[in-house]
Amino acid sequence: MDKIVGDKELIEKLQGGAKHVEVFDANGKLLGRYLPQHEYERRMIECGFFPEFDEEIRRQGIEDYKAGRGVTTEELLASLVEIRRTGELRP
Repeated sequence: MDKIVGDKELIEKLQGGAKHVEVFDANGKLLGRYLPQHEYERRMIECGFFPEFDEEIRRQGIEDYKAGRGVTTEELLASLVEIRRTGELRP
């Protein structure tokens, strides 16, 4: 992915990265939309796709496994059945 480093003027136009902003060229043609990082991450997670998180989850899973932390598939499935039954997480 290409990167653009924003100068002070661009950052001000993007309203400090605080909200969704549409970006147009001088002729009024919509070039694209800017999303703040937290909004981008929220939307990607909702869609079930966030490769950076997937890699972190995989790495953490390997560390947990090596350290003896974690649950078996059967334990995980039982936990999910319990959540569905009661609507609550169990410790």
